[in-house]
Amino acid sequence: MFNHLEQVFKYKKVLVTGHSGFKGRWLCRILKKFNCEVFGFSSYKIDESSFGFNKKEELVDKEYIGDICTYDLNSLIKKISPDYIFHFAAQALVRESILNPINTFKTNTIGTCLILDALKNTKKRINIVLITSDKVYENKEWIWGYRETDQLGGKDPYSASKAMAELGIKSYLNTYDYSNNGVNIAIGRAGNVIGGGDWSKDRLIPDLIKSIKSKEILIIRSPKATRPWQHVLDPLYGYLKLGASLDNDSSFHGEAFNFGPSNQESRSVESICYQVKDILPEVKFKINDNENSESSLLQLDCAKSLLRLGFKARFDSYQSVKMTINWYRQYMNDKTKLKNIIDEQIRS
Repeated sequence: MFNHLEQVFKYKKVLVTGHSGFKGRWLCRILKKFNCEVFGFSSYKIDESSFGFNKKEELVDKEYIGDICTYDLNSLIKKISPDYIFHFAAQALVRESILNPINTFKTNTIGTCLILDALKNTKKRINIVLITSDKVYENKEWIWGYRETDQLGGKDPYSASKAMAELGIKSYLNTYDYSNNGVNIAIGRAGNVIGGGDWSKDRLIPDLIKSIKSKEILIIRSPKATRPWQHVLDPLYGYLKLGASLDNDSSFHGEAFNFGPSNQESRSVESICYQVKDILPEVKFKINDNENSESSLLQLDCAKSLLRLGFKARFDSYQSVKMTINWYRQYMNDKTKLKNIIDEQIRS
């Protein structure tokens, strides 16, 4: 299937919003290996050195920098004339959304709507995958996974902003005739993605790694919270399959898809911490049950992705953690070899 995807995307023009972020950089590298012409749009420039690359061109051919809420996206899309768009640009942190809710709603909700607004009069074949989150669902602390047809909601600003983005997407799809103009749109939902190169705040494994250098004890919040942990390459594989399917089958237009491991692979924050410590004994952390700002139980039902796309996660959570630790360990020891690890993990 990887070879099939390479043939689908080969030599295509692809716009990645949020290209300088964690998932964006991994996707850019995959697309470059597919011989795509990759364009990036983000609020800040890509830092290739923090990802193990010497040349920016190994990740992106050209990048555009600006605020998604004020940038002329219509002119940008016309200028690039992409074949595919993958929309990652977002404020992706729950605690940051609590501190700065307005910015979160602007970026995640209005930003997504502005992408759709720029495309509503486009008359060119473009396939767009809009990335939201597993947190779009109204979390009822169910023991079973949420399906794509379940109620949307969100208790915190981040979750609500993503659910509102999806309501915005649906309203645009119901109002404007994208598909007859050649524009095909679908939604990808995934959460708790781990992997090398994630330097955002409040990320569990990066914070555990940082505790080694700082020699400070990391306080673990919400240790009993369970999540469908997955390596970044798995949902990216799903997004690529979704983009390829949009190009071949109009029935995917307007559809949402969950991407994640099986329900049995949902593990607690505490479990991940102890696995990391088994690999890196110098990691120091302390469990604290007093703070719990996130939902404790959240799982996805990915049967639709398996049935419609043939998607199945390649790595289980234990492999995903090990691969992630291997990246950060290499970063600490010798950054010049990170590119080899990234490309090898993509090949695997």
